[in-house]
Amino acid sequence: MRTITITKAKLDKERNLTIEFDEQIKDGTQSIVMECTSEPHDDLVKSFQALDKHLAAICDQFTKSGETSAKLECRSFSLSGEDEKRAVVLSGWRTVMETKGFAINTPLIFFLRDSKNYPEMDQLETDLDTCKQEVYKYLVENKHKPDNQLTLEFDATNSKTAKQEEPKKETPKETITPAVDVPENIANQMVAMAAIEVNQVVLVANAGSGIILKSIRATDPSLMVDCVDPNKANRDKLTKSFTCIKVISENILTLDKPKYYDKIIGVPCANYAPDVMKMWDSLRIGGRIVASIPESYINAKDDQGKKFLKWLDVVKAIRQPFDNKTFKHMMIIIDKPAPGKKN
Repeated sequence: MRTITITKAKLDKERNLTIEFDEQIKDGTQSIVMECTSEPHDDLVKSFQALDKHLAAICDQFTKSGETSAKLECRSFSLSGEDEKRAVVLSGWRTVMETKGFAINTPLIFFLRDSKNYPEMDQLETDLDTCKQEVYKYLVENKHKPDNQLTLEFDATNSKTAKQEEPKKETPKETITPAVDVPENIANQMVAMAAIEVNQVVLVANAGSGIILKSIRATDPSLMVDCVDPNKANRDKLTKSFTCIKVISENILTLDKPKYYDKIIGVPCANYAPDVMKMWDSLRIGGRIVASIPESYINAKDDQGKKFLKWLDVVKAIRQPFDNKTFKHMMIIIDKPAPGKKN
């Protein structure tokens, strides 16, 4: 899990977000400045607006009626120090004469030392914590206004979540589907491309008889891996055959772990596009998907195929042939960069 300490955030009048944070890495700490391009979520915007009253009070910028001026906006906070030296500087913009204005900043405010001089210090800390949480969610959990290009509609009539337009028919409690498997050398290529690191959280989607799991075990015998598979016989076999795995669901489309996995390796079932898009939804910032998809689906000229190709272009997916001429699948590699960074 990433250990991040947010030290500064700025939201300008165009709602462009800049974040400064320290991140723990193997050899110490690195300081990062990130200029984000995705539009922030409304919750983040509101959390900045909650700081307006503190900036106004500390800088004596209330109106004659004692209200915060609508022409004053807090646009950034900067945190420093630890324990009794914890402090903050709020910065913003004060509009005057309709079209003109000036920058306005508080002095360095110490949370403990200056609490007697500012009666609303507890509320300031609460509002700052809320703002930091929203910035963190933007940074780590990808919480921002959704990109309409990533919400293409696909026919999911084969999924268990699809709406039934025909009268319901009696079906067995368990529908046995064919094993979802790839050749051993293909599994090795996929696992190598995933570049799994120590202690990362990994999902094998549609694990089949466990060939991909065997490849993972060869590189890290003790890594705990989550698995999904629609076939009960496969799920039972996986549980008996492998240690350090957890079968968490039978259908990836019902998986309830948003932004959770560092690496997802899998072979989508008949619902190729919805399955891969669900993998994307379950992937952390900085994570990678490696999927195997039939060439015939990738090259399809129907509306479904065209929509999927458009989505793959949006997320900057790499399409790469496998080193196996008899296996008519394509390897799809998708990295999820932090907001504002490019693949």
